[in-house]
Amino acid sequence: MRGLAGVGAGAGAGQQRESSGSGGMSGAGTETGHRRQRERGAVTAEMAVGLPALTLLLAALLTGAAAGVTQLRVQEAARTAAREVLRGQDEQAVGAALRVAGDGAAVELQETGGWVQVEVSAGLDAPLLRWLPVTLRASAAAPAEDGP
Repeated sequence: MRGLAGVGAGAGAGQQRESSGSGGMSGAGTETGHRRQRERGAVTAEMAVGLPALTLLLAALLTGAAAGVTQLRVQEAARTAAREVLRGQDEQAVGAALRVAGDGAAVELQETGGWVQVEVSAGLDAPLLRWLPVTLRASAAAPAEDGP
């Protein structure tokens, strides 16, 4: 019995090797090839998830940068208008603010209590907020010039 069990086990293993190709190495190569195919599929799935996330991150960064630049322009426009008021050139203050703030900006001058308050506002033109009405505002004040 002992001899038959050994022969049967050896013959079955030999048949299995022969059916898988030439030698014992091709079985491992086929397994590695299947693993590479699965890994390639995993990489494709990761890219399918990763690329939209990367695109969304880039759009968010561009939106933040656009908001920052617009806020800086609006603040500088308000300061420019306040400097013009200090020089006594109230009429040129609005034009100077509009030149600095860019297209679509609004400038408002109010005189209260001996001070001229300049408020500049502009809409945000950014990739993610294109359909939402976001308005950035900045203000500056200057003492009103006394009359002649």
